[in-house]
Amino acid sequence: ANIQENNAVGAEIGAFSTTDADAGDSHTYTLVSGTGDADNASFTITGNKLLAAEVFDFETKNNYSIRVKTDDSFGGTYEEVFTIEIINEAEAVIVVTGEGTFDETILGLSATKSWTIENRGEAATEVRIISSSQGFSVNPGSVQLNPGDTKNITAVFIPTEAKVYNGVVVFNYDITNSIQDNVLEIGLSGEGVIVTGVDNGQISEEQIGLYPNPASTYVTIDLSELSGMPLNIQMISPTGVSRLEKEGYDKSELTIDVTNFESGLYIIQFSNERSLVRKKVLIRK
Repeated sequence: ANIQENNAVGAEIGAFSTTDADAGDSHTYTLVSGTGDADNASFTITGNKLLAAEVFDFETKNNYSIRVKTDDSFGGTYEEVFTIEIINEAEAVIVVTGEGTFDETILGLSATKSWTIENRGEAATEVRIISSSQGFSVNPGSVQLNPGDTKNITAVFIPTEAKVYNGVVVFNYDITNSIQDNVLEIGLSGEGVIVTGVDNGQISEEQIGLYPNPASTYVTIDLSELSGMPLNIQMISPTGVSRLEKEGYDKSELTIDVTNFESGLYIIQFSNERSLVRKKVLIRK
């Protein structure tokens, strides 16, 4: 008289039988009112089989009481109370902790937040990011979590328009092998803004010189007008590959050896926490 939780509706729990002095008698079984009938509505009887009328959850309730009558159709009846035990099944319990509100972010730059995913259950599972709203992304796209594991993921906001962004990121995971696609959501919001000035740590194209252009052996970047303001500098090839990356560069000049670079139009990106500038340079061999 037991059934494992997370069952299917209609799953068989057990079969009734009756001992009768009249060996040839057959019996019918029904759920009846009386002492011990508290959970009759959670079950049905078909023939002599007791079936589940709902999906049971061990953590919510782990035993049920029913009252059943057997009838031999000749006036012989008997009633008995049964206790049906619910068997616990190892389950994953996933908790995602993260702040989804981002500060104002300059167009073309990104803002990031660190989130955690924790498995507080008893079963391993894979947590998947199945969708995210425009302007937002979460990396990595999935994580495998054993019971007790906690892993970090990164939420990223990259605005492409000057507007307020709102949305959600949707996670799903399997609670058990028999239950699929439990869904979790975290709300997202942020605002893309345009830089209009060059004060207070902001940079402009006019403050950065680049020569020669086209170039074949060396490219020199003149940063003298920035007075030592630290910049992140990245040079990207025509195929999208990063060929140079420098963080917090604060010297007045940077010379790049492009002797072994393939020909094509390169993008050099200059950024700090307040602004972003892109310049193009043609490498010609």
